[in-house]
Amino acid sequence: MERGHHLSKRVLCLETYIQLRSNRELYLENCRRIVEYNDIRIVIQTTDLTLEIWGSGLEADSRSPECLVIHGDIQALNLKAKGKNT
Repeated sequence: MERGHHLSKRVLCLETYIQLRSNRELYLENCRRIVEYNDIRIVIQTTDLTLEIWGSGLEADSRSPECLVIHGDIQALNLKAKGKNT
């Protein structure tokens, strides 16, 4: 069942896609909502992850309703799978 769910998400393009360009830009697809936003921390909920971005001078630029580009001095990323408490 898990494999079928994973395949259907891939076919429907619902998987989270993250591309990091050096430490200055992060491109994110399948963003659901921004949970927290300031110039040192941005927390984003995607279809299957909570993504926490730490840095300085952080700014979010929306390219479409589902895509974000984060600019600034990115210093750390934390990923947490949806539904996981650890």
